[in-house]
Amino acid sequence: MNREIIIDKNMRELNPQGDFRFPINLMYIILSQYPFFSFPGHWHSEIEATYILDGEMTYMVNQSALHLKKGDCIFVNTNTLHAGEQYQDSDCVYVCFMFNPALIYGFENSLIKSQYVSPILEASHYAYALFHSESKEHLHIAELIEKLIQYSGLHNPGYELHIAAILTELWFYYYEDYLQFISKNEAVLNPIKTRHLERLKNSLSFIYTNYAEPITLDEIAGSCHISKSEFCRLFKQTLHQTPFDFLLRYRIEQSLPMLCEGNLSITEIACAVGFSGPSYYAEVFRKYMHCSPTKYKKQHSSNA
Repeated sequence: MNREIIIDKNMRELNPQGDFRFPINLMYIILSQYPFFSFPGHWHSEIEATYILDGEMTYMVNQSALHLKKGDCIFVNTNTLHAGEQYQDSDCVYVCFMFNPALIYGFENSLIKSQYVSPILEASHYAYALFHSESKEHLHIAELIEKLIQYSGLHNPGYELHIAAILTELWFYYYEDYLQFISKNEAVLNPIKTRHLERLKNSLSFIYTNYAEPITLDEIAGSCHISKSEFCRLFKQTLHQTPFDFLLRYRIEQSLPMLCEGNLSITEIACAVGFSGPSYYAEVFRKYMHCSPTKYKKQHSSNA
């Protein structure tokens, strides 16, 4: 089964994140369920925490590429660009939970919000908190997440109170990490780096919106108002691939549901995702999926 992150033209994730009355969503994820063992760059207003249960992965946050392994836990701040991909040849099993910080502070203008939550949410330069499995906080964080998983699965009476209490304890570690970040004088907002990230977001939004059209590298670079050479350097530095490779992979990824549905011909699918014809589409498809579109369609159409 292929897992998918649904994003809009501005790269904001649209997958439902729990009930508005209790806004938290916890998921078990196997990285290989995503096409190409990776999920694309996106952002959302919720806080996202990822805890590695087994295996390894490369986790990108803004312009940082992080190697996560079993026992590591990362908190990603609101509205922060993040993505993930396979580390070397390993798969990765992890639990991911996204929640609205209102579960921590309760109501607007509360002391908890103004003193412990808003400073983090408003710090665009503070993108994430990473707790390695070797860190002193790891044992307690691991215990809290195990309890969170347990209460989320059982749904016994009062489980919401347990989950809210656990999130508050986890937030304490998140806030401590934020204070350490500030104390190291690394919290000075770098306007140049911020501008680069905004440009990168604009370029990805352009690709996500126009991938089905015959777009050029000049047009993608033009969407973020920098030269083609500077854009390619920034893109590869951040996403570790060329813009052209990213575009081709994204087109192939968008074609997979069409192949599974089985309603369109290979030629129609190739044109629908921006390829000039079925031959080139098949060539690129084999490069990334290691089989032909026809074979993939036969293997997956019955399970659509």
